[in-house]
Amino acid sequence: MDRISKTAPPIKLKVSKDPQKGDFTSIQAAVMAAEALNAPCEITIASGVYQEQVKIYKNQLTLIAEPNTFLCYHLAAEQTDENGQKRGTFQTATLFINSREVFVKNLTIINDAGYGQAVGQAVAAYIEGDDIRFEHCHLDAFQDTLCLGPLPKYTKEGEPMISPWRKTIFDQQQSLFLHCRISGTVDFIFGGGSATFEECRLHCKIHHKRTTLLLPQLANKQAG
Repeated sequence: MDRISKTAPPIKLKVSKDPQKGDFTSIQAAVMAAEALNAPCEITIASGVYQEQVKIYKNQLTLIAEPNTFLCYHLAAEQTDENGQKRGTFQTATLFINSREVFVKNLTIINDAGYGQAVGQAVAAYIEGDDIRFEHCHLDAFQDTLCLGPLPKYTKEGEPMISPWRKTIFDQQQSLFLHCRISGTVDFIFGGGSATFEECRLHCKIHHKRTTLLLPQLANKQAG
């Protein structure tokens, strides 16, 4: 996990709920501005609760949050989208990453849609990228908290597995989690990617039926 470029100093941007103290008042606005820049970028996020969804397609991006910084959103699989269709698991993530060389530090990422059959899956972070690193972060949801792409080609019913937000397919997908906490109930770490967890806490919330941690790589005796 050492391929993040050190050859050029990053362009620095600041997000703050107070417009007088930052360049942007939303994280997504700062990310979109960074995408327009042909250089590594570092975004500092001031403390606060940011009620928004963030999608990252920018390579070589760093997000560093100040203490007590929360990114929260509430999309769930059983909700309907703008076309009147069920949203499905892979359009629920509070944070979606589809790029390489991304570093996220000190951020709490929450999907607060809730749980139960009326809600379904509700992802906090969904990674479809390579060389992704989280440090001192907390990922919190119920079912399907953390999704590690790539997805299988087909569903169990034999239909094509589609990730509507994905723009780039990475043949190799590796992530590193350092000193992180990941909380959930059912299958709360899942997917086909490879991830390393160092000094992390996996918190199984109490669920009236079951608590499941799904790591398919282990079943296949792969590193993960």
